[in-house]
Amino acid sequence: PDFATDPRFADIAARFKHAKELGAELVEVFKTRPCAEWRERLREQKITFSVVATMEEVIDDPQALQNDMFIKVEGHHHGRGQAVNSPFWIQGSDKVPAHLGSELGADSGAILRELGYAEDRIDELAEQGIIEIHDRARWLA
Repeated sequence: PDFATDPRFADIAARFKHAKELGAELVEVFKTRPCAEWRERLREQKITFSVVATMEEVIDDPQALQNDMFIKVEGHHHGRGQAVNSPFWIQGSDKVPAHLGSELGADSGAILRELGYAEDRIDELAEQGIIEIHDRARWLA
């Protein structure tokens, strides 16, 4: 499309009025070349832009790594993983390290006992597949 001669995009007011159409047209144009090529072309023209990255691209992004946006965390039986690092901290205090949440069912037994359920009823619910109990020995101890 020739954006320069299209009256829908002739000036800022027209572009705002036809923003949905402009967005749809640009999506189609950007599909015609690889992202790396668009980056280079837009930088050459000194056009401000940002790329919508996939998760795989984000976790390997040099700037994200330099800024400690992701941290390694120890998993349960799954080993190590990555988590988004908190962007907040209080000067003079240590940041609370990120950790993975509990495994599915890790707290089921303890919560149901707190609510007054008997052990045999908890067992029954687990056997029926109504609740998941992970690491049963841990919560019985």
